[in-house]
Amino acid sequence: MEPSHLPTSIRKRDGRTIPFEPEKLSRSLFNASEAMGAADAFLARELADSVIHFLAHEIDSGALTTQRLVELVVKVVRELGYPALAKAYEERSRQATAKTSTAIEAAPGKPEEIPHTLDPLTILYAAGRHALGDVSLADVYPRDLASAHREGLLTLMDLDTPREMVGMVFSPNQPLPLDGWELLDHLTRVRGLAGSFVALDGPEHAIAARDGIPEEMTSNFNLILDRSLWLSNLHAILNLNSAEAPGWAAPLNLGALFQEFQQEMENERLDRIALYLLRHAKNQTVYWHLSERDFPEEKSQRLRKIIARSIDRERVEFVFDRPKRPVVLGPGVDRRNPAVLGMVGMNLPRFVDQLGGGPLEPDLFLKKLASLTRFAKSAGHARQDYLRKNGRGPLHEGFLLERATQVVFPMGLIEASCKIMPMEKDLDALAALARRCLATIKTTLETDRPRTLATRIDSPLRPDPQNELRAQFGLLARQQLKFGAAVQGSAAASCLTVFLKRNDSAVVNEIAEMLRTAWNGDMERLRFAWE
Repeated sequence: MEPSHLPTSIRKRDGRTIPFEPEKLSRSLFNASEAMGAADAFLARELADSVIHFLAHEIDSGALTTQRLVELVVKVVRELGYPALAKAYEERSRQATAKTSTAIEAAPGKPEEIPHTLDPLTILYAAGRHALGDVSLADVYPRDLASAHREGLLTLMDLDTPREMVGMVFSPNQPLPLDGWELLDHLTRVRGLAGSFVALDGPEHAIAARDGIPEEMTSNFNLILDRSLWLSNLHAILNLNSAEAPGWAAPLNLGALFQEFQQEMENERLDRIALYLLRHAKNQTVYWHLSERDFPEEKSQRLRKIIARSIDRERVEFVFDRPKRPVVLGPGVDRRNPAVLGMVGMNLPRFVDQLGGGPLEPDLFLKKLASLTRFAKSAGHARQDYLRKNGRGPLHEGFLLERATQVVFPMGLIEASCKIMPMEKDLDALAALARRCLATIKTTLETDRPRTLATRIDSPLRPDPQNELRAQFGLLARQQLKFGAAVQGSAAASCLTVFLKRNDSAVVNEIAEMLRTAWNGDMERLRFAWE
């Protein structure tokens, strides 16, 4: 398919000209299959891709009409071996003037059990998630995507935030407010835009700019932040130790007598605050940024100190700041892209099973994987369309909604590779296949047309604690890192989890060496967990 040759518009039967959107073709085919009693969301998407392939070569741009499109769809679908579906589609197309929109019924389900020991506000939020998920499946996403979610082929990870984006950077252009009411007020406004997480860029710079003892000020800030996040029902990512300070941060003014030692004293003050937050911010995720300045031999003692503090707590990810690359602040967000629109997981093992299970010809699987990727990306289009019409006013300020990134998460990549080549015992061959899968997903996301949407391969804020590499092959920590780096390359921005043995007395030194190894490669984020 040549995306640049696709028609950009289609002329309807009543003479109107509207933008041409491949997603609508896929949904029409899904609706036809549903009417036949054989609903198949992925088949509809795959057939739509085949029609689009012929469309790009047979119809000149600007010459597409509804009648011509219907004729081409019927012809292609019939010739691909689905005459009943072609007939059902044609019959539904004849009834276009009487077309009605029917919302998908929420699948009956038992709300998740809520521990009675939780506080009342947390219970209220937890109870609302199930109802909000039904709203998203009925109103935000079309029936084909909702069906794929219920089948387990796709996982829509943003169902409990139907009228907000998933996450965003907090106050990207001005200092972080530190006073209690001001911070709570800002977080409440953010909650109206993003429903899951907020990324704080360089909080140590805002704290260090005030007079006082660093540890006392940081402890007070941490208490205020905890309470404000609880009231706003947001999870925070604290981005600490970035190589480059946030744009709003100004050099500390320590007076004329200290000009000679200004930089040294400023770094020492920032370091004390960042290290305190690393140890004591228990309810937030910490993104500890590492750059070239953190790896010289003379900094080895400081690096070991950072590692020792990080392994005493959960939710710490090491983020590598490399020259000429955006500073990553959270899943799907960085200093250039301040918001993440939504998240969708692609269940690759389930996809392999739907294709008949392994073994499969890798090239055939990759071709079908491209169709699944376009299907997953269409979830971002649906969410963006919904928020354009129903989102709160501030979403449209500064083109925030238009600049937001859609995150796609390939779930079970290693397991799927093993199913495709079940007799393959060579880890290098499996890594190569997994890497080809990621490259296919990345290329498809970047070249999908005619509609553009910023997309990114990434992992959710709370990754699955199960480590695929260890579960499949029983690899040691360094082997997990090597294999994971070979798979990800520069295609994915997701976080690799490496499992360690807690009783290893040399674990701090081992982590330090693995961080140096990862820094010399292309990996973006790395986290460590215990077996």
